[in-house]
Amino acid sequence: MKIGDKVSVVDEDLSGVVTSVKGNIVVFKDEYGFTHQYPKEKLVPKDADLYENIRIVKKQSLKKLFLRNIRKIIWF
Repeated sequence: MKIGDKVSVVDEDLSGVVTSVKGNIVVFKDEYGFTHQYPKEKLVPKDADLYENIRIVKKQSLKKLFLRNIRKIIWF
């Protein structure tokens, strides 16, 4: 993480922009101007483009799989 990155805290409704990084501690400022310090492990990048190029795979529902298998059993 670097200064200017948008981050969000894991398991908390808190996010902001990184203002400084001191070793493992990241300091960021929230939307109200308050500063917060968290270890890097507790933060995730908040980037809208992060998942843009990921292909979505739609899985078949269990109900359809079950019905298909039942039909095979009945017909054979």
